[in-house]
Amino acid sequence: MNIIHKHVAREVMVPFFLTFLVITFLVVVGNLLKEIGDRFMSNGLGLLDVAILISYALPSLMIYTIPIALLFATLIAFAQLSNDCEIIAMKSAGIPIMKVFVPAVAVGMFATLLLLILGAEVSPRAKRGMKVFIIEKIMEKPTLVLNEQAWTQEVNNMRIFVGDIDHKRMRLKDVDIVINPDNGPRRNIVAKAGRVFLSEKKDKVFLELEEGAIHEFDMAEPDTYSTTTFGRFTIPVEVEALNRNIRRYQALEDLSPKEMTLSQLIRQAGDPAIERQERRNLLRHVGERTAMAFMPLVFVLVSAPLGIIPHKARRMYGLAVCAGLLLAYYSLLMLGEALAKKGVVNPLLGMWIPNLFLGIAGIICMARAERK
Repeated sequence: MNIIHKHVAREVMVPFFLTFLVITFLVVVGNLLKEIGDRFMSNGLGLLDVAILISYALPSLMIYTIPIALLFATLIAFAQLSNDCEIIAMKSAGIPIMKVFVPAVAVGMFATLLLLILGAEVSPRAKRGMKVFIIEKIMEKPTLVLNEQAWTQEVNNMRIFVGDIDHKRMRLKDVDIVINPDNGPRRNIVAKAGRVFLSEKKDKVFLELEEGAIHEFDMAEPDTYSTTTFGRFTIPVEVEALNRNIRRYQALEDLSPKEMTLSQLIRQAGDPAIERQERRNLLRHVGERTAMAFMPLVFVLVSAPLGIIPHKARRMYGLAVCAGLLLAYYSLLMLGEALAKKGVVNPLLGMWIPNLFLGIAGIICMARAERK
């Protein structure tokens, strides 16, 4: 690699790493970590558990942050080279502009190879790992999905209110259960304390109550009212959040398309026993994985020549071009996905529409930059 290649590569890589770290940090801290903190850290999970969750989330996150960081870095690098008149100096020395683009394209190809690995193997396995981790934690600590000072969603005419939750001991305080069947007396069960637990087969939810009373009232017989006190009482309960995770736990062996590796998707799509619509859906996921992997290379092809176009407001120009390209790419991606779902285009081709469109546009821009 000669001096020019090293210089251009350095101009691209430095802002790329800085932008990548900033974007990833902002997403993790501003969104992912906040959600994890609200739902899990405050409910008894430790820092190690949170670190594991973040490590599972990073591969999928990098598929989006790497292309955005490289797009911004390439624009900044070539705008700076143009602003410092280095591009003019290279042309005056007889150096083809295509030679200046080579390091950026090489970085884009390396990023594409990295995303192919992430999208094909690492990201689906990480998504699977996160799903298993969260579900097993909830099965281990059912209180994770309960909220203090709030009623649960009504399921089978039952609602539950919990005043206070000790997540470490999995103890509940000030429990109030309302059972209002369509036919029959209404029951209101209150207790000072209790605990929630799952059956041995992890298919049912039980609530063990302590020091409480059962109030029963029948609207058909308004003169009838009964109260029964108890020291300890166990009742099967219905909590939608727990029921949903129980169903997910029982179906852990089933892989969703997002949890399948690329080879598994291709093998499943080639199974003659599956329905046509399911095959198209699997092929759409294959197309999306491969198309997203080539996004960094496409962004380099477009942003490198656009970065050296003469302009006055260079700072605003770079931000505008970056935002415009991102908007164009994801708009075309949604268009391709919609066309693929409706069967208008082949699922693989539909997901490649933004790459083909912007890739060709980038090659044309590079050719025009060479002629100028």
